[in-house]
Formats: sequence, C-alpha cells, structure tokens
Amino acid sequence: TNGVAGTGVYSGPGTSAAGIFNPSVAGAGTHTITYTFTSGANCAATVTQTILVNPKPNASFTYPTAACLPATGIANFTYNGSMSAAQTYSWNFGDPASGANNTSTLQNPTHTYTNTGTYNVIVTVTNANGCVDDSVINNIVFSVTPALTYPALAPVCENLNAVNIATAAVTNGVTGNGVYSGPGTSAAGIFNPTAAGAGTHTITYTFTSSGNCVSTITQTILVNPKPVAAFTITPNICLGQQANISSNASIPSGSISTWKWFFGDGNTATYSNGNNFSYSYAAFGTYTVKLVTVSANGCESDTARQTITVGTVPVASFTMPSSVCMPGAVSFTNTSTVSDGSALTYAWNFGEPASGANNTSTAINPSHTYAGSGAYTVSLRATGGNGCFKDTVQVFDRFYDKPIARFSVNPTELCQGSDNVFTDQSSAPNSTISSRLWIFGDGTTSTAANPTKRYNSPNSYVVKLVVTNAQGCVSDTFRQTVIVHLQPVIDAGPSFVVPAGSVIQFQGTGNDNSGATAYLWTPSAGLSNPASLTPQLTALADQTYTLTATGAGNCTATDVMTVKILRPLKIPNAFSPNGDGINDTWIIENLADYPGAIVEVYNRYGQLVMKSTGYSRAWDGTSNGKPLPLATYYYIIQLKNGFKPLNGSITIIK
Repeated sequence: TNGVAGTGVYSGPGTSAAGIFNPSVAGAGTHTITYTFTSGANCAATVTQTILVNPKPNASFTYPTAACLPATGIANFTYNGSMSAAQTYSWNFGDPASGANNTSTLQNPTHTYTNTGTYNVIVTVTNANGCVDDSVINNIVFSVTPALTYPALAPVCENLNAVNIATAAVTNGVTGNGVYSGPGTSAAGIFNPTAAGAGTHTITYTFTSSGNCVSTITQTILVNPKPVAAFTITPNICLGQQANISSNASIPSGSISTWKWFFGDGNTATYSNGNNFSYSYAAFGTYTVKLVTVSANGCESDTARQTITVGTVPVASFTMPSSVCMPGAVSFTNTSTVSDGSALTYAWNFGEPASGANNTSTAINPSHTYAGSGAYTVSLRATGGNGCFKDTVQVFDRFYDKPIARFSVNPTELCQGSDNVFTDQSSAPNSTISSRLWIFGDGTTSTAANPTKRYNSPNSYVVKLVVTNAQGCVSDTFRQTVIVHLQPVIDAGPSFVVPAGSVIQFQGTGNDNSGATAYLWTPSAGLSNPASLTPQLTALADQTYTLTATGAGNCTATDVMTVKILRPLKIPNAFSPNGDGINDTWIIENLADYPGAIVEVYNRYGQLVMKSTGYSRAWDGTSNGKPLPLATYYYIIQLKNGFKPLNGSITIIK
C-alpha cells in the first residue's frame, strides 16, 4: 500500500502462488489465505485473510432397472443424494420428443416413455448457498410393455373359407411384431374354420416389442357346425312318373332351417323342412339331383348329389290291314316309336286263345292266321331299353270272301286284226269288284271292265281274268280260249296310165304265208281271168279294180289299183292376154292327165321365158311377172312316163 516495489505470492489450501483458489481442492470449510510480498531490497511483509467454502450438494438418483416398463410407459426416478433445506432440483429425461414433459423440478419425478429407446437422464441439484451438483446417467435403455386390445370375433361356419381374424392392436404406440396362435390359426391371423372344427376356440395374440417386451391377449371364436346333406331318390322312373325324394340330412348341433333342391333340369326348390316329396320331369334323360342344407346359424352343407334316370315311355301303335281275304293271314305293322331312339321289344296277343302258342308273338311285324272270321282283340306292349312300356289295343274284324271271276267273249274265233269284245260277268260276295286284270295271252293286259282286244298275230290265245274286290281280295283265275286266224296279205300291184287301147297285165301279188286260198278281181268285165293274180286287160276307159283274197276262217283282204287312160293333148298355137276374158291364157287341154309334165317356152333367141311343172296354172304370157312382147315363141312339153317330148310354136297376139 506504500508503493514499495517487489513481488508477492499467495498460499493456502487450494491456492496457487498467483492467487487462484480452487474450492474443490481446498474443500468445504473456512480456509486462511496468506499473501507474502518481498520488496526489491528483500524486505518481506505478510498479510492473511480467511475464505469460507460452502459444501456442494451430492447429486445422485435411481431409475427402474426392470427389462420392461409397464404398458403405461411410466418410469419412476428417485433422488438419493445429499439433502438440505431449500435445495432445488432440475431433471432432463433425455426424451425431447415429449416436449415440456421432458423436464421436471420434482425431487422424485416420473416420466412416460412411449417407445423403446436409449436415453441420457440428468438431475441438477442446487442448495441454499447456490452450490450446484449434476448427476448424469447415460445410455439408459427403456422398453415399454405393449398394451393390447382384441375385439370380439363373430361366429363363423365350419365350412367357411379362411377368415382374417387379425384384428388385435397395440394401443400404446409400442412398435414390434405380433403373432396369432390357436386351433386352425396361422401366425398372420388367418383362421381356417374347417381345420379348427366346430366349437368355441381360444385365439391368442402375442406381441413382442422392439425392446423384447412381450404382451398377450386372447379372444374366443365360435365355429358353428355345418349340416350334412343327404337324401334318397327313386333311381329310375319313366317319363310321366314321379320320383320320390326323401331327405335324411343331419347336423351335429343346432338345427337345419333350409333345404335347397336342384333337380338338374333347370328347376330348383327351397323348403323350410325336410319332409318327403315327389318330383316329375318333363323330358327323358339322366339328371343329377343336388341338395344343399342351411343351418339356423346360416351354415351351408356340402352338396349332396344323386343321379336319376328318366326313361322315355314308348308310343305303342300298330296298323292293321283294311281287310283280309279268307282264308288268309292278318299282317300287323308295328308303328311304335320311342323318342330316345333306344331299341324296343314287343309282346303281341292276337286275341285268339284257341290258337295256343301262336296266339302271341315277339316279332316286330307279326302275322296271324285266324281260324275264322269274327272280332278279335289284338294288344301290343312296346317296352324300351329302360323298362318303360306302353300298351295299345285294337279290334280286328275285317274279314271278306274272295270274289269269283267270270267273263264272256264275242267272238271266240275271228280274223287277225279284228276286235274281240270281252264282257265281265264276275261277282263279289259281301263286297264289290274294285279292279280287274285281263291277261290276253299275247303279253298285253287291260284293267277295263269290258275291254275290246285286237290280236295282231294268228294263234290260239288263253285269255285270263283276275278280279279284286274293294277289300283287296283276289279271285281265282278264270280262263277262256280265243282263236285268231291269219289275215291274208295281198298287193293289187301298181296302177296303170296308158293310152286307150293298150293291152296291160295286172301285177297282183300274194305273200306265200298270207294264208289266202282264193283271189278275185272286181269288176271282172274285160279281164282274161278274174281269179288270177295277173289277168290281162285291153284298156279302154278309166277304172278302179279291187283284188280280194280269202283265207282260213273266211278271213279276207282287199287292195285296189287304177287304170288311167291318157287322152291326147290339144295345144293352141296362139292366145291373146289382153284382159278381155277371151283366150287370155294358154290352155292346154288334157295336160292334167300327165302328172309331173314339164312345160318350157323359149323366145326366138333361145331364152327360157316360162317353165312349169304340172301346169296347174295356165300361162298368162308373162315372164317374171312382166308381159312379153307380141311375138312367136317355142315350146317343149315333156310328158315323161316314156312319152316323147312335144314341141311347137305359140304366138301371143292382141
């Protein structure tokens, strides 16, 4: 304080020479601190002072050491350090995510941790003197026990498909993994009612947190039993019959409320009871009948199946002849059918017990010969391959006597080429004649009632007649003989065209096989021998001659020929085609006697101006439709038939 220069040093507990005091080294209590100053002249002075070091708090605490916190996540912290009046506390739980709840000033606080983690917890203690001490515990691992809930499970049916029952949940936010266990239950919570079986089953859900804290919760599930569907049915019926159906379904517990029927033909039925009933089908075939039953709890059974065959009933029918001629067999025609096309068998009864074993038949189309006429009851049973059958009955009473064939013929002997007239004289007891068959013996027939027949060849013919009555009964054959004589064949020969006074010889001929025994020409006047085929005649006039041949059976044949006398021509030497009606055309008299004669006219230059064959139209003095000039023209007339041509001139004048 007096300005002396020198150096000073401090000393005392926890004090450095420079005067730095370390309370922690000195410790709690009152300590004397000495200051020694030495001047440059080595003069020393000392001074002392005391310093009070208040004691600091001794902070420490305990925390839960269990592996898992309770499901609430609450951790209890207990302060176990030094205690003094007016001492304060400041906690930090190392859980900043909890916000304001991460700190506390309580001596023994609690903190709620929401999940597993590693936390650094600090407590700072300040005593009344303001002295502070910290206690830090690092890397405290807290795991929260999971809090679980598992809602009630609805009942299920035994045959239901797998059901998801994984509805358990963690309610306190703890993370980890859970598994399910129990009858028919997978770890993922898929429940199989069929595997579990009917009954009440306990399902356990076990959840392990990420901190390996484990919680379990259970729930029960009721598996209602399924019904067992079963029934009986008539296995085979015929179309039109009813199938009897009887249910014998059962259930281990509970009751059946519904019977669902499927008949295989598109029709279904639902009943509330299992009473017996009947069902009929509309068509033949094989059907699968199904039954599904439903319990009062809504559980369906498996489907029960049975097969029923509905056979087709045949349509039994047959036809009978409209009539049968006695004695004769009755032929029955089976017209039975069956819609499924199966083979049919038949049982016939002909209604004539007296015929013994012949009274029945299994043929398709049988026949039966009855001992006499009458009314007989005929029955037919047609049976299908499925045993379904149908009967039909008819009465047969259509028996008729056969008719009697008779006829007359006029004449019975005649010439070839003439007509026979046949007259039917048949009769039909208890019926009428409906048809006739005439067999004439030459390969020809007729069905006329009274036919006319002309034979073309001489012979002795056996004519037969068979008649049929209205019921188809055929008579015995009736016969008569007809004799046909040969018809002579002759030829009078060619006709003659000759000049008057010519001597000609007829050229009649007769076939060697003609059968002619005599010949005669008429008229016979002038003939050298009228009974000869070739008489001579001096031709004086036109005449037609007839040759008649007579043969066996007085059969005759005739033929004619003519003798034509040629007259000389009268040829005019001029005509005047001036239209006055007199000599307007060149008329050649008697030229018509020479058929085919050719008339040609030439002018003086040798040019043909007119030609006519036959000269049917007299020449009018024109050529090609144009009048010829007045002049002299030259004609040539060829008469043919061996006559020499005629020629001359013709003048056209006014």
